[in-house]
Amino acid sequence: MLRLVSDDDEGNPVMTPEGSLAAFLDSASRHDSAGMLSVLGEASAVLGLAQVVDAVLFPAMREIGTWWRLDPYETRSERIATEVARQWLEVANASAPGPIDRAPVLLLCGPGDRHTLALEAFAALLRHQLQPCRLLTARTMPQAVVTAVRACGADAMVVVSHLRPHRLAAVQSLEAARALGIQAFYAGAAFGSVAGRRDVPGTYLGTNFVAACATIRERGVRARS
Repeated sequence: MLRLVSDDDEGNPVMTPEGSLAAFLDSASRHDSAGMLSVLGEASAVLGLAQVVDAVLFPAMREIGTWWRLDPYETRSERIATEVARQWLEVANASAPGPIDRAPVLLLCGPGDRHTLALEAFAALLRHQLQPCRLLTARTMPQAVVTAVRACGADAMVVVSHLRPHRLAAVQSLEAARALGIQAFYAGAAFGSVAGRRDVPGTYLGTNFVAACATIRERGVRARS
C-alpha cells in the first residue's frame, strides 16, 4: 500500500489528504476492501471526518467512476469502493453525538436516482454538527416527500440527483418542498451546469460537502418550539 504520510520540511511524517487519496486509489485498484477501509479510518482519525469526505472519499469515487469507462471490468472497483464507503459512513453516523432539539433535515434522492452515497455523507456531517436528519430511500417520489415532511416536521430538505434525464423529476420534489413552505436545497451532477439550475426552486449546494452543510445551517433550520 502507498504511504498515507509525507515528510514536512524538517523530515517529520505528516498525513495529507493527497497521500490518503493516493493510498485509497491504490487499494481500490487491487480490490482491497480492507485496505480502503483502513485508509479512511486512519485518515479520519488525523484529518477529521469533514476533510476526508471532501478531499479523500469523493475525489476517489469520482476517479474510480472514470475507470470503468475505459475498462468495463472496473465496475467491480466501483462496487467495492462504494460498499467500503458505506461501511465507513455507517460507523461515522453511528458515532455522532446526540442531536440538539431541532427540526430535522430531510435527505433524499430524486425519483429517478438510486445512488445514496452523497446523502449518507451529508447525514454523517450534519449529525456530527448536532443537526438531526432523516435519510429516505433511493428513488423518492414527490408524494413520499409530502408524507415524510408532515410526519417528521422537517424544516429543510436536500434533494440529490446525479442523472440528467431524471432532473425534471427531482425538480418536482423541490417544488413539493416549496409548496409545503420548507427550505429546499439540491445537489448532484444533474444540476452541475448553469443551464441545469435555471428556474430550479431552492438553493444549489455545489460540490463541497462542508460548505454545503454550512449553507444548510446558515439558512436557519429552526429549533423546535
